[in-house]
Amino acid sequence: MKIRSFVCILLLAIMFFSSLTGCAPYGIAFFNNAPNQGDKYFSKSDIKIVLNYYTWIAAEKDNPIFKQFSDLNPNIEIKVNLLPDSPSNIQARLDILALGGGEMDIWPFDGAQLTEIKRGLVKKIDEFIERDGIDMEKWFGASAASVYFNGSYYGLPYRSSVPMVFYNKDMFDEAGVPYPTDEWTYDDLYRIAGRVTKGGNNIGDRKVFGFMQNWFLIAGGRPGSSTIPFYGPDGLSCFSSQPYWEKTLSLRKKMQDEGIEMPYEYVRSRDTTSSIEFLSGRTAMTYGASWAIRDMKDKKSFPVPINVGCVLPPIIDKSAENIPQISVVESMLGIPETSKYPEEAWRFIKFYIENGSESIAKNGDVPLYLPAYSDSLIETFIEGSGLTFEDGKKFFPDKYRYDFIPRGTASSEYVDIIRKESEKYLTEQQTLEQAMENIKIKADKAIVKEKNFLKYKTTDS
Repeated sequence: MKIRSFVCILLLAIMFFSSLTGCAPYGIAFFNNAPNQGDKYFSKSDIKIVLNYYTWIAAEKDNPIFKQFSDLNPNIEIKVNLLPDSPSNIQARLDILALGGGEMDIWPFDGAQLTEIKRGLVKKIDEFIERDGIDMEKWFGASAASVYFNGSYYGLPYRSSVPMVFYNKDMFDEAGVPYPTDEWTYDDLYRIAGRVTKGGNNIGDRKVFGFMQNWFLIAGGRPGSSTIPFYGPDGLSCFSSQPYWEKTLSLRKKMQDEGIEMPYEYVRSRDTTSSIEFLSGRTAMTYGASWAIRDMKDKKSFPVPINVGCVLPPIIDKSAENIPQISVVESMLGIPETSKYPEEAWRFIKFYIENGSESIAKNGDVPLYLPAYSDSLIETFIEGSGLTFEDGKKFFPDKYRYDFIPRGTASSEYVDIIRKESEKYLTEQQTLEQAMENIKIKADKAIVKEKNFLKYKTTDS
């Protein structure tokens, strides 16, 4: 009798745990309470995983890297979700997805990763990097710093926006104006832009501005071939006290007032971009980045061919030493803390970095994976853009990269402060002196706040 009772109890227990196993996610046994770690816990043929990848770049829908990865990993599908390409709300949309319940697994950043890292929305990947033996310096050089915060890595750099001034050769030829050269100054920019401007002061269909710049407010000109200093010996901000920054900002305001540069208020109200205005023939020159080349290749959106050249941004002081620096914006692929599949997301990100440089260059962006650099990659980068090989090379060598954004304490807040206070000056909401003073006060406050936060976090841990 006791044996029968024991057998009955045993059978009931087996049935109970079997039912729990059937209800467990992905068929994993109930008592195996480990998180999803890819092949470690189930075979590729058993489980189908969908990784959500969000992008605002339409060309990425046809990126072959997604199919290549899925072919090698049949149990993983990469679902590419396209967001509207609006400069003002892309990051806000991605933030909402990251705060959700796992709707996004692979998070592409366009240079604003530090803000989200500090908010605790991005997963640390030190464990993955160490496990897979990745040498961040060999893979990315100085760009590795763009994904590093408070002792940890939070993603892998995958592409860069390198700043250039693009010019319409046909407009220059028509006006009889020589093309700008890589060692031109801001005074040259003012003079040349005035000569290629067409039409009166009123904005209309026939008005062609000599120059246009939208989102690169902090790229206020290279002081020679060096960088603009952002931090002083005391660790606080010193950017606003630099005379060349004041000169470039005041000169831009003068160009707007004289109808040479497209008014910044007009640019913001239209939520437009450098590419749209330049490739539509409304400006003879524009300050843009390598993503403008992506748009040059988009013959569907911009069917009228333009004979294009590019030069380095203008300089202020030619006497400065030539110091190699990092580029203006370095984008990162990261994993949201809310992702249900961090292991699989990491596998894709690593695969993308090692195998995706060709497709990144084809889209008109500069890959950051250094082992992939070659002449053929540059050819792919410029193909269909109208740029020469010599122009294309300017986007790759380190000697052409200048640090236009702060790298240090409260850097993301620092950038935002410079942008907002400069906007107020360009839209006549405050004077230049007020803008410089506000940048200093607000940046120092942000720096001190973050230093205190990091000190508390270190002590607390």
